[in-house]
Amino acid sequence: MKILILIICMIPLLGYTQENLGCGGHEFNDYIDKVLKENEPYHQRALQKLNAKAKQRSIPSPKFIWPLRATPTYQEIPNYYTISNYVDLDPAEDDVMDYNCGSRTYDGHRGCDITLWPFMWHMMDKEYVEVLAAADGVVTGLDFDNNNDSNCLGANSANTDNNGVVLTHADGSRSVYYHIKSFSTTVNMDDTVKAGDKIALVASSGYSSGPHLHFEVRDVNNNVIEPFVGTCNTTTTESWWQNQKSYWNPRVNRVMCHSANPQLVGYGASWCDPEFVNGKNNFMPGDVIYFGIALTDILTGMDVEMEVYYPNGSNWLSTSYSHSGANDNALYVTSNSIVPANAPSGTYKVRVDIGQDEFYHYFTVNCLSSQTVTSDLQYDNGYHVGTTLNCSSELLASGLPASYENTSLKLQSGLEIKLTPGFHSPAGTHTYTKLRGCNFTH
Repeated sequence: MKILILIICMIPLLGYTQENLGCGGHEFNDYIDKVLKENEPYHQRALQKLNAKAKQRSIPSPKFIWPLRATPTYQEIPNYYTISNYVDLDPAEDDVMDYNCGSRTYDGHRGCDITLWPFMWHMMDKEYVEVLAAADGVVTGLDFDNNNDSNCLGANSANTDNNGVVLTHADGSRSVYYHIKSFSTTVNMDDTVKAGDKIALVASSGYSSGPHLHFEVRDVNNNVIEPFVGTCNTTTTESWWQNQKSYWNPRVNRVMCHSANPQLVGYGASWCDPEFVNGKNNFMPGDVIYFGIALTDILTGMDVEMEVYYPNGSNWLSTSYSHSGANDNALYVTSNSIVPANAPSGTYKVRVDIGQDEFYHYFTVNCLSSQTVTSDLQYDNGYHVGTTLNCSSELLASGLPASYENTSLKLQSGLEIKLTPGFHSPAGTHTYTKLRGCNFTH
C-alpha cells in the first residue's frame, strides 16, 4: 500500500507500509511436527551426548542469544531486520494474541519471524545476514538442499519443502531455524555447536513469502515455547533470552540515496512483485536525488527529522515526517529534491533524528578525485573521493552533547587513504576506512 505524506519545506515524501509476511500457517506447523518426529532418534542420541538424558528436567532452559548477525560487509549499516510475527498464544481459531497481549502474529503461528529489512531479496542474494546457533547444542535436524529458497508464494508454492536446522539443548529443549538458503549450512547431523556459531544464511525456502528466519522453540516435552516473557505468555514465566529485546524498538535500519523511488516487495499486491533498490551515491547538479529512510517499529505520533548538509557544513534541506498511522514494524519513507545547478562538489551529509538517536549517511556531488582534510573534527564526519584521500585531522572527543557518545570519521576512497602526520584519534573516537568508489551503495 502506498500513501502520500505531508512534509515540511515542500519536499514530496512517500511512505511504504509493509504487508504481513508469514510461513504458511497450519501446513507449516504440520511440516515441523513431522520433521521433529522423524528426527526423534537423533534428539535422544544428542541428549546422551550432552550427558543430559537422566537429569534433563533439572537442567535450566537455555538463554538464547539473537539468532542472526550481519556479515562484516554489511555491519556499517545501522540495522538489518524487523520482527514480523511472534508466537500466537490464543488457542481459538481465527483469534490471535502475542506475548505482549497484542496482535503481532497470525493465527496458529508457533515461532518468531525475523525478516530482512529493507530490500530483503537484495540482502539475501548478497548473503548479508547469517543464522547463528542461539545456544549450545547438537544438530538433530538438517534439511539444506531443497533448492526453493526464493519462494514468494508461501503455501501455494509448487515446492514447499523447507531448508532448516534443528538443535537439541542440554535440558531437552530444541530450537528450530527454518527457511534458510540452500547449501548454506555449515553444520552436519550430530555436530556439537556453541552459541554464536554460524549455521546457515537467511533465505525464503518452503512455506515462505519472503526472506526471513522462522525461529521456533520446543521444551523437553515438545511443547511450543514463546521465549519472550510477557503478560500474556502462558508458556514460560521467565525469558529464554540472555537480553530480551523490547516489544517495540523504534530505530532506523537504513539511510541511503536513490536515483528513483525504490520498489520494495511486500508493499503491493504480491510478495512476488519485483524489487528495485535504485541505489545511487554520486550525483551531478540538476539530478533528482531521492533520500530513503527505512524505519522499524515506528510508533503512532513519532516524528522523524531529516537534514542534508553541504560539504562546508551549512544546511541544504530540512524535512520531517510525523507518523499518524498505527504502530508499524516496517516503514520506508522517501523524499526527493533537485541538486542545485550551483551545488559545490564534495561530500554531503544526511542526518536523520528519531527520538534520541541520530543516524548519518554520506553521498557526493561531482565526486572529487582527491581531497586533503586538515581541520579539527567533532560529531559525525564523512569524506568520499575517487582516488586519494589524505587526512591529518584531530578528532575531538571532549565537549560533546550528551546525545553524542564520540566522534566518528568515515573515510572512503577508490584507491588510497593516507592518515598523515597530525592525525590523532583519541580514546572514545572511531575512524572507519573503506576502499571503494564514490558511487558504492549496499
